[in-house]
Amino acid sequence: MTVTNCTIAANNDDWYFTTGVGRTDGTTLLQSQYNNAFFPSTQQQSFGDIDTSVLPTTDVISSAVLWFYIDSFTATRRITKTYRVWMLKADESAYNLIDSSTFSAAGWHTVTLTAAEIAEIDLGAGQKTLFRFTHEDPGGTNFRFMKIRAIEGGALDKMKLVVTHAPADTTFVPQITIL
Repeated sequence: MTVTNCTIAANNDDWYFTTGVGRTDGTTLLQSQYNNAFFPSTQQQSFGDIDTSVLPTTDVISSAVLWFYIDSFTATRRITKTYRVWMLKADESAYNLIDSSTFSAAGWHTVTLTAAEIAEIDLGAGQKTLFRFTHEDPGGTNFRFMKIRAIEGGALDKMKLVVTHAPADTTFVPQITIL
């Protein structure tokens, strides 16, 4: 078994967030929000492309855990600090919800992928696996606002996918037929 840390690359097109005016790059922090505090409401979704090109296409993945560092989370008083994590399917046809959690403290947060989610990891040369962070509507004039470290302070702070994998078992087992 091999454990590989797949991370976001240093170039900033591998992490970005949407705004009312389109894509915003150039920061080390991903921002996501759902803000009804003013009109019109704003929503930002954060995206992180994890470089999974180092994983051989013939390997079998036994486990995968997404690690991300929530730098800060603010919300209107008495509004639960919830967020959602989505993963783009390998065929890029849709996003699958892989986690819906409540923020409790700044620091590392993890999502352990299921077997079905592991099957959606893009493997091989040039491949990346895309994750998206969103919030549900907090209602009224309320808001939720979260910042995640995409790449900050060096390799230790990068968003990453820790993958345990091994070459497929190709051992030949002869079949014996009893007549």
